Amino acid sequence: MTKRAFLVQAIVMMFSIGAQAGESLVFHGTLAARKQCADTGSGFFAKDLGCKKLAISERACAVALNINGQGEVKSIEVEAPEAVNKGDARKAQYKTSVKGPYLYKDGFHAYSFNLDKVSSAEVKIASDGTGRVLAANLYFDHEFQADGTRTYKQYECRNLKRVR
Repeated sequence: MTKRAFLVQAIVMMFSIGAQAGESLVFHGTLAARKQCADTGSGFFAKDLGCKKLAISERACAVALNINGQGEVKSIEVEAPEAVNKGDARKAQYKTSVKGPYLYKDGFHAYSFNLDKVSSAEVKIASDGTGRVLAANLYFDHEFQADGTRTYKQYECRNLKRVR
């Protein structure tokens, strides 16, 4: 996907979430890494078994938050065209509603959610009330192996700057 096509898609994304009640915050970033990883397969707190870096050809990524009047994140949209280009994802853009963070840490809140049956994401948002997105990790092609371990592709979206 060309940079122009990505920007057109990002603008469409901004207007689609802007039509809902509340405030929409849109962030553009760059893919810092694409990896083939493995873990023990036991949920959020699975033990990491290591990753191997994979090539990246298109580094654009985006995250959009839909915030209600009380400042709560109601939905999150993530976009990584590279995942489709590499055949790791069925589509470049995913949107899902969220109920709240699963993890509260000093400096950030983490939201984790499924994108589809074999994909998930984690988005870290600053806990200072600004709604600033610190990072997004996208996980595609979750596959459980015969030994109980799980393999997956991990995309790391970093250097996110607010564009709207």
